[in-house]
Amino acid sequence: MIADIGGVVTGFCELAGVAAPVLTADGHGTRAAAVCFRGISVTIEQFTEKRPDRVFLSADLGVVPEGRTLEAWLVLMDANLYLASAAAPTYSRHPVTHHAFLQWACDLARVSVPDVYQRVMAMVDTASQWQEEQFVNDPSAAWVWFDRSFAPRQPGASDWREAEARFNALHAGVTAMLGGQDVASPAPGNVRSFTVDYRGVEVAVLQSAYEGFDAVCSMVRLYGAGSNAPAEVVFDLMEMNFHLANGNGDERVVRRRASGDVLLLCSQPLQATTPEVLLAQGHLLAGIAQHWQPDPAYVQRSVLIEA
Repeated sequence: MIADIGGVVTGFCELAGVAAPVLTADGHGTRAAAVCFRGISVTIEQFTEKRPDRVFLSADLGVVPEGRTLEAWLVLMDANLYLASAAAPTYSRHPVTHHAFLQWACDLARVSVPDVYQRVMAMVDTASQWQEEQFVNDPSAAWVWFDRSFAPRQPGASDWREAEARFNALHAGVTAMLGGQDVASPAPGNVRSFTVDYRGVEVAVLQSAYEGFDAVCSMVRLYGAGSNAPAEVVFDLMEMNFHLANGNGDERVVRRRASGDVLLLCSQPLQATTPEVLLAQGHLLAGIAQHWQPDPAYVQRSVLIEA
């Protein structure tokens, strides 16, 4: 197990065959170092006061060219849906520079130095490709590299039965805690789900063989017909992703390309999720969704407060 960012940076640079950069500290618990490959800078950070159990990788993809601004941001928001499994990266928009970013939260208890090295190299490759054509001509290029190298393994029959039992137990626990709300049982299949009503806001909870059988995902709709959303709304939501990725790294704003619906989604490891955690996460998602229509800025404030 890696102890802290110092171990990550030292081990990473040994693997990469480069000199280790100096770690900087800002006096507020943030320690950081930057590495550069093929002209792409990747920052490695640890928030020792807020999230000492994780390191955060971020790659600056660069400026979105004028003339394809909204289209390019929507491609990245769409890609976030395909990267919705637990421990996946997130595309975002930097709130100050307005550059496109790729961010990846790494749980120190779950990653090794070679894992971090592989992730950084993938981010460098992605940033290089982004700078060429912003994935507009081939949207799948924004996520297909993750499917090939990092996506959770597909389950065998025994794995799937165990995961199904865990998910059904979560459903039973949530139903019991709600004390009377009729929560329909998840139907068997490659995608299983149930919906919880939080004072008129529906939060869907699902488990999918396609997104990792060992993860559970909660989601709520923030915006219908996202393809028609004003550019400013899309920009704000992608900036929200920047803050989310520096928090737990489990939540992200995504878009369903076919319907245009914009969703706030949270993926968590199935084994570590309890009914209490699931309901608390649902309350947070529903609370943000309730305030989203009358006051979109509430979403940004909520993220900062929760972080």
